[in-house]
Amino acid sequence: MLEYQNLSPLEFEYLCQDVMQERLQVPLRRFPAGKDGGIDLVDSLSACGVLVQVKHYLKSPFSTLRQALRKELPKVRALNPGQYFICCAQTLSPAQVKEIYQLFSDYMASERNIVTLLEIDDFLCDEKNAALLRKHFKLWLSATHILSELYNQHIFVDAEALLYDVREELPYYVQTESYWKSKAILEAERLLMILGNPGVGKTTVSKMLVLYFASIGYRVRYTTNGDLSDIKRSLSADPELREIVLLDDCLGQCYFRLRDTQESELSALIKYIKFHPSKMLLLNSRVTIFNEAREQAPAFSQLFDRGAISIRRIDAEDIPLREKALILYALMRKFQVPDSYYQSIRSDKKYRQIIQHPNYNPRIIEYAAWRYQDAGAPEAFFSFLMDKIQSPKNVWKDEFERRLDPVDRYFMYTLHSLAVPRPYVSMDAMRQAYQKVLEAIHADISLNHFENVLSRLSRSLVRIVSREQRVVYSREPYHWTFVPDDSQELTVLNPSVSDYLEDVFREPALRRFFKDNACYLEQLIHMCDSREEIDAEVKRLSDSGQLDRIRTIQPELTCPLILYSTVRFRITDPQLDSYILPGLLNFPTHYYISSSFMLSHQKRQLILDLWQEPLFSFYHVRDKVNSPEGVKALLCGLELESLVTVANLLHKNLVFSGDWRREDFVSILRDELQDAGQAYLDKWTADYDASDEETYGNDFRAYCIRLEDEVYDHLDKLEIPEIQYEDFLWDMAEWTEAPDSVQYDAPPVRNGLESEIDMILDRNIE
Repeated sequence: MLEYQNLSPLEFEYLCQDVMQERLQVPLRRFPAGKDGGIDLVDSLSACGVLVQVKHYLKSPFSTLRQALRKELPKVRALNPGQYFICCAQTLSPAQVKEIYQLFSDYMASERNIVTLLEIDDFLCDEKNAALLRKHFKLWLSATHILSELYNQHIFVDAEALLYDVREELPYYVQTESYWKSKAILEAERLLMILGNPGVGKTTVSKMLVLYFASIGYRVRYTTNGDLSDIKRSLSADPELREIVLLDDCLGQCYFRLRDTQESELSALIKYIKFHPSKMLLLNSRVTIFNEAREQAPAFSQLFDRGAISIRRIDAEDIPLREKALILYALMRKFQVPDSYYQSIRSDKKYRQIIQHPNYNPRIIEYAAWRYQDAGAPEAFFSFLMDKIQSPKNVWKDEFERRLDPVDRYFMYTLHSLAVPRPYVSMDAMRQAYQKVLEAIHADISLNHFENVLSRLSRSLVRIVSREQRVVYSREPYHWTFVPDDSQELTVLNPSVSDYLEDVFREPALRRFFKDNACYLEQLIHMCDSREEIDAEVKRLSDSGQLDRIRTIQPELTCPLILYSTVRFRITDPQLDSYILPGLLNFPTHYYISSSFMLSHQKRQLILDLWQEPLFSFYHVRDKVNSPEGVKALLCGLELESLVTVANLLHKNLVFSGDWRREDFVSILRDELQDAGQAYLDKWTADYDASDEETYGNDFRAYCIRLEDEVYDHLDKLEIPEIQYEDFLWDMAEWTEAPDSVQYDAPPVRNGLESEIDMILDRNIE
């Protein structure tokens, strides 16, 4: 049996319309509830040859259905249809079917005019009607156990974060035109970026798409750790294994930061997807952040300007009115707004003012529905909702200023200060940072504020993400495995909470408070508006002797960030000596905290600065790197050009003795050059523009040869004779063109828009 409980009464009517039109091969029209004189579906108002009554009553006893049908008898007599059909969401017994037939026998050819849930189910499960079933995906998604499989199978998916409450959310999803168009683009081109302002449904559409493709055999690749290279490594080389990568809020959540030059990682991922027909890539981002990235990173902009990735934009103003109406009704049902409150929206068709307002946004509707009781009297609900629409910035203001205790507010402030470079904060980091804040505001620390506040705010402002497992990688050859992980993380329940807090943190006094009481370096940097301000704060820590005691949210980055500060300010402090080699080894290729603090391919300059006095002598740099471990620490993670520069530097400074031989150095360097050269080719082959005939003659092979020549040009600058061209084997896949156009099967456009909107919204909340 399909999952009919996922359908609202309205959606069940849509389903019955599709089923009966297919069964009877007659087009049927629908009418607004309560205004139809007994009509749900009819072939013609003038002739009334076929009349279909739809009765949901899925969770009601038969006696309730029988009573409702008896009330329909006078209307049916007045309309006098040629054939009368009843579709109901109940599994009726033969005796119950016979009882209904006897009631309407004058207008029915046989008992088969009574279509029960079992008959609807049999019809939809017939292979001939697969397209119709696919259209109503709420019916089959849970039935095929897709959600359970995603939670249980060992695939690279942060299931709790990706599918949070999806079982509860699924019945309230609205299949929009954006969903259908996005699905068609992904099926045809396999690469898609969905853009939109906060709250318009980017993540909702992305979730539905991922669930759809999972249901037809795709494995999902998704992570909240912000590392594109991890995602690329997780992809299978098996050409038969179908996989879809989802980067949700990719720019806002720091999966890649284009000013941090991580467009090379994105380019490599795009290239991989393009050259492997069994793979897909789905991204979404806020419009403003996307536009900023295009302005600041030309290479990123070219990916979209040349059509390497298709773009689907979702604008609240462009959401069709019918879809706005469906979303409004679904959200009223989701939060169980009493019909007495909803009546204030229905009266005089005031709902038209809501869906036609230029500030209409599903997230605002969601908040108003969640807080419907704040309207006071039921008749004031419409005014309450319109106030939120007209002043959207005030949506969370009342929540924070009037309903939260100070310790609650500072809990949310602390969470926001830690939510960099990713929105998920470990429970331990949150606990430590919040404890320091509590001490600073002189709260009664004898109380367990952390657990108490978390209990109050959980599922209202914050949510807890349980990982259950984590992914562990080896470097060469790339492979990954799962190990148990019972850690938990915190994040805001709704992205609009972060938007509000970002505005709150414009207050200088609040920023100063968190600078002075930061538990982690990321918090401190997050509170600064410029690089100069960050430098001043880090210098303050150094001057006060606190730099070596600073912590980072990601423990593995503590040494690199202390090393970076040591070199940048040319600090000579014996307490910092132990950070030199671990800092080099773990120095991040890409690291982002704020727009004012990014580490991108800065390791080369850091090494060159470290090689200068007084740092070189004070920290005994030559001795530290004159070993296999030291050479690996210096060379790992460098781009090709930087790698050649540093290799030549080592060539002049290394001294070999005992077990430390020159051939060991050459072997380490050869492996690093292979990786760096391949990364160089991955980046630029992904950037190939087939339309640039004047430069490359539209010949991808010629382009690849030019790229290989560029790699060899870099290798020519090596002063190490043992390294030969034939030591390396580069991999460049074939280039494929995207199709010219995309067709999609959208829901049929119905005539009479006002009537359709009334039909959706002028009904009781069921």
